[in-house]
Amino acid sequence: MTLRFDYDGTGDSYGKWEDPGRLDAWTNSIRSAVAEVRLAGCTNVSAVGVRMGATLLAATASDLGLRSAVLWDPITDGRKFLRRQNLLLSASMAGSSDTTYDGVDALGYAFPAAVAEELRQLQLESLMPNLAGLDHVLYAHPTESGLSKALLRVITESSNCETLAVAGQVELLEVSPERSEIPMDALVDISRWLCTVADDVLAAIHCQSGRDSIEISDGGRVVAAERARSFGTAQLFGIFTEPVGEMRAEASSRPWLVMLNNGAETHIGPGRRWVEWSRQWAALGFRCCRIDLSGLGDSGVWPGQDRLVILAPQWMEDATEIIQELSPEESPGVVFMGLCSGAHVAIEAALSDHPPRGVVALNAILRENSLRLKDLRNERRRAWRPDPKIIDVISRRNPRLGQRLARAVRELHVRSSPFDPFAKAARAGVNVLAIYGPGDIWQFGNDIYWRRFGVPRLQRRHAFEFVRLRTLDHSLYHRAAQCDVERLVRTHLLENYGNARDLTNSAEGGGLVDSTSGVRG
Repeated sequence: MTLRFDYDGTGDSYGKWEDPGRLDAWTNSIRSAVAEVRLAGCTNVSAVGVRMGATLLAATASDLGLRSAVLWDPITDGRKFLRRQNLLLSASMAGSSDTTYDGVDALGYAFPAAVAEELRQLQLESLMPNLAGLDHVLYAHPTESGLSKALLRVITESSNCETLAVAGQVELLEVSPERSEIPMDALVDISRWLCTVADDVLAAIHCQSGRDSIEISDGGRVVAAERARSFGTAQLFGIFTEPVGEMRAEASSRPWLVMLNNGAETHIGPGRRWVEWSRQWAALGFRCCRIDLSGLGDSGVWPGQDRLVILAPQWMEDATEIIQELSPEESPGVVFMGLCSGAHVAIEAALSDHPPRGVVALNAILRENSLRLKDLRNERRRAWRPDPKIIDVISRRNPRLGQRLARAVRELHVRSSPFDPFAKAARAGVNVLAIYGPGDIWQFGNDIYWRRFGVPRLQRRHAFEFVRLRTLDHSLYHRAAQCDVERLVRTHLLENYGNARDLTNSAEGGGLVDSTSGVRG
């Protein structure tokens, strides 16, 4: 039996990232997970923790009664960890940081000051004695970095601890979501180790039946209910968040808001934003669904489909099945929201024969760029706007001439512009909100016709809005960008699918407006 879980206030679990007492809540989450496994009938329990999870595992190991544990690339020094996370954010992302924030802005997660101070106190060396009572401990460290002398001494003196060098941590953790790669070799090595130290005794497992849904509270009152289910050919996995009480009836006349994966990230979204926002917006009367597209997260695959393929052609079929599942005839429809590759899928769906009612596209990729995605010309796509093939041929022989020709085509050929798929969607009756940050606006830089004539005309005649947001980084990791995007999208939803009363209430509603901080102007 294997159990994976989200800590309190992380992933799909209850609670908020900025709630007080995070370390105690997270270590208690580990205790609850171990107790759940024992309740199912497992007598010998092993645990695997990665990065902060490994450090928290070391902090609680003495009272868990584990047989074995794997510390996979644990955080050895909390202070250095926070400093590195902030530096990685600053070095890798275009966008603006929130200079007024007194916590630590990291890759997608802003650590409030109190939580950051708790994490700064973590020192793995002082936690290692908690593992002395286990039969077996594996310390899996990256091949790129060795162990400190002090930590190596502690491990050497431990009779139950051994080390293993694993590759792939940089490719897994220190890249943007669309580049992330799962270290399969490391997974295999750790799985083999667990098998060698496990008992051969079989035990009868009796899993407890869970609840159909959970209640989401804010300020002491229940504002939404969540449930999980799978549907469609690829058994797409989704978390459905719906209003309760007086807002439930009103929500039935509004479209579903479906949040799609970005890159290889799961349905929780960048920095858990999809979770937080779906619960906030459900409290304002919107039914929300965060979904793993096929081949990602907890969803299955189509026949012949490989897992973890970004912008897989099967994602177009996923979009159609999502609309069919959530938007039968005579229903208020579906609004797709996506970032990067998820935004691309949303636009493709808007150009299909069964379009959604609306699209919210954040930093949609519609032209080739430094991501080096595979050529998508020959697949069934309508939104992709590559340069003509002849320019690729010329560029290989004469790069300077190729660049000049590409610029000329982008300036003069209206349909080669990334504005064109947005325009076609808006003219077809799809409500479009496109938001781009400084690192992605380059796709539209040379489109003279659209900038001077096309976009103003679209905004006058159709439901089309194009926003340049200076705080927005590509992966929506900056806290300032998260706050600004939430405000923009919430206002867009209420103005286009809600009513004036809700718009006023959301502006005055305090915690339900933005659970991370005050809304930026």
